[in-house]
Amino acid sequence: MTNYEGFKPIFERIVKEGGLESYIANRVSGRKEYPSLENRFGSEVPAQILWEFAESYPEIYETARKMLINLEADSERAQDGEYGWGLSYLLAGHDADSKKIALDLLLTKGRPVLPEPYFAEETEMGLLCLVNNYNSIEFPEEKIEQAVRLFSWYIENPSESFIAISQHAARALLIVDYGEGIKMLPKAMDNQVDHRHFTLAWYLVQEKDPVILARDLFKNLNAQYLNYFVDALRFSSANFQDEKSEAFKKEIERLRK
Repeated sequence: MTNYEGFKPIFERIVKEGGLESYIANRVSGRKEYPSLENRFGSEVPAQILWEFAESYPEIYETARKMLINLEADSERAQDGEYGWGLSYLLAGHDADSKKIALDLLLTKGRPVLPEPYFAEETEMGLLCLVNNYNSIEFPEEKIEQAVRLFSWYIENPSESFIAISQHAARALLIVDYGEGIKMLPKAMDNQVDHRHFTLAWYLVQEKDPVILARDLFKNLNAQYLNYFVDALRFSSANFQDEKSEAFKKEIERLRK
């Protein structure tokens, strides 16, 4: 991991002089590498420095959250996919309040809502990633029905250029309505050119009780799609290397006897 301590005085000056929003925008969109990214091992991402500094500078997430909210009124930024994806990636898994903002943005200006796309597809994918984080946080009751329709639309109308949107939507649907999400899994799997690339299989097994998930899928999926799911899990878990993947496989094998 890169040591950013030498950059801290410069960053502190950026914050004090009111340049934090501009710095975040340039950093997450990859337009300026200051300091330069350390890519020798391919492990550093543009947001890394901001994650490292966030404990000392809580205004990083506060500012990024405001920038996310501003996408609703800033159509030029909304169409900037590198910016939208980078901003979402910065916040995903690190700022719980951003989940609600992302949901509201999709519900008001996502592709199913407006006749002309308001967001770049990369941005929509980033917003869906944000919605998927912190799945312990409940969706507002009054927005559940609308959210189910939204996420289902993304699965039923897959993007050819960003096919991963379908998987992110499927994951979000499983969070907001587990039963409906299970029903839509076959369509989400069909959206993948190669079923092995249905990486959602691995995430679900890690996030859920693998034995209960195996029983739910055995009950609701036909043999073909159950095979697709198991093959995808085999591929993404390197042949069931981790404990939860192995537990899922064993339960499926038991149920099939």
